[in-house]
Amino acid sequence: MKKILVISLVVLSMSAFLTGCQKAKTDSINTNQNAAQSTTNNTIVQKEPNSTPQKQTNNTDKNNDSKDETKTTSQDIQYKNDKLGFSLTFPSDWKGKYRIQENDMSIFVYFSPKQKTDNSGSGLLFAIINKASKDFNENFFDTISDKKYFEAKGAIYFIGGPTDIGFNENNPEFSTYRKLKSEVPNVIKTIK
Repeated sequence: MKKILVISLVVLSMSAFLTGCQKAKTDSINTNQNAAQSTTNNTIVQKEPNSTPQKQTNNTDKNNDSKDETKTTSQDIQYKNDKLGFSLTFPSDWKGKYRIQENDMSIFVYFSPKQKTDNSGSGLLFAIINKASKDFNENFFDTISDKKYFEAKGAIYFIGGPTDIGFNENNPEFSTYRKLKSEVPNVIKTIK
């Protein structure tokens, strides 16, 4: 009962947050429909509104500024949001398993199960939100990794995940959700 109450509060909070963004133009992107396959080297490119697809040409991407190296392959999915000023790299095995909801101040990345669920707000993997957003409340989110904030285009962005499980434990795809959720810190390390 307590889990249901917490999940309900999180869903209501997320709904209020998303509804409150007056200028929000939310484009729900299902990677099943919008991922394109390159014919030259089978590189998967994620196409997003207000964003530019990027191809990863190297087999590994090394960040010399950090001890942690996040390896990316040419098959990984590149997401770039020109409006917000950052990019992410999703593992290639995430193809068709997530969707991105964007607005003028944030992006929300959700698990996209094969079977549609009754609760459209469930399955939140993580969010990246401009701290200047009038509806931003850090208490609605949990820390994902040691990287909690970053700067892009002069704005400070917060990185957070759900404070609870966020997906029905009885759903047959729960193990896939948990796998993606466990890989979120590695996705966060690819922010540029």
